[in-house]
Amino acid sequence: MGGSFDTTDLISDDSSFYGDQDTQREWEHNVDTLDIKLYWADHSKSINVIAAKAAAEINTTKTEHDTPKIDEKFEKKATPLLPKREPFNPMEGQESAKQLGESVDDFLRRLPVIGSAHIGHWLWVANPYAERDAVPESRDTRFLDGAARLMQEYLVLKKSLAASEPNLAAATITRRLKPDREKLKEEILESAKSNGLTSGKWMLFPSEANAPAIWRQVVTAITNNKLGTAAKIATEGETRLICCYTKDFSDVDDIRRVVQAMADIGLISRDSPRGIYYKCDVFTHLDIGSGNEYGIPASLYGSKEIWKTVSSPPDYSFKSPLKQKRLSEAFSKGKEPARKRR
Repeated sequence: MGGSFDTTDLISDDSSFYGDQDTQREWEHNVDTLDIKLYWADHSKSINVIAAKAAAEINTTKTEHDTPKIDEKFEKKATPLLPKREPFNPMEGQESAKQLGESVDDFLRRLPVIGSAHIGHWLWVANPYAERDAVPESRDTRFLDGAARLMQEYLVLKKSLAASEPNLAAATITRRLKPDREKLKEEILESAKSNGLTSGKWMLFPSEANAPAIWRQVVTAITNNKLGTAAKIATEGETRLICCYTKDFSDVDDIRRVVQAMADIGLISRDSPRGIYYKCDVFTHLDIGSGNEYGIPASLYGSKEIWKTVSSPPDYSFKSPLKQKRLSEAFSKGKEPARKRR
């Protein structure tokens, strides 16, 4: 059979996969200009794409991190349960106090221990990381009036006993009134606690010559959150009182922690034959000092005793409806409560 024929008619169905020359040239061009990233983006659901992404992440991790990446579950365990408290100064703007942006050196240069009496009776530093309501409280007139009623009532009882038995020795009167005296102290502290008047302080009494160095240690420790809530130093006197405050006089663990910190930084020595003492602010406001006429110890704790003590803190709370009623009457204006003699 002669003649010519079109060879394209001989291309099988399989051969159609390759296409004609124009089709082949088109696909060769597509291969040359293929954008691999765009291709994978368009095929993101492909199992091959998923595998490629995983491999890429592994390679990226190896190149971007010189050290092995910490597993996320361990990172979560390392996260604090509570966010770090931002620095805050409740005494900001007070000329007699260290300012938040002021270094320890700048503060001590501005207000040296010797030569700052013009600023007032005290120089102050607050712990910038303490709870914001943990500053020493000012005098509460209503509380002081109520406590004064209880204290006056005790004195009336004391004078009554002395008048009824004039031959009694002072020591005998003191012994007989011990239950009433302890009750008075307990009621004052319970009422202070219920009114949120809980601040107290460890007290140091350095000489004027030693005060600057000791005050520097205190300011540094307070600023670095190593002691209590605040501290102050007297600006005059041959002996300069330094008070290191805590938030709550009934929190024995915190009080012990602070006095231990004072020992750790060398402010006091556990081996010293004489310790230091802790006094609540309400006793200061009520002028309950050493040798007071009520016979109440001026301090709540001594360092020697508190280092030995592991008992639970005292419970300064209303223990009965009857006591609550009595204290409510004492700390309200008007009728004064009657105290039964024991």
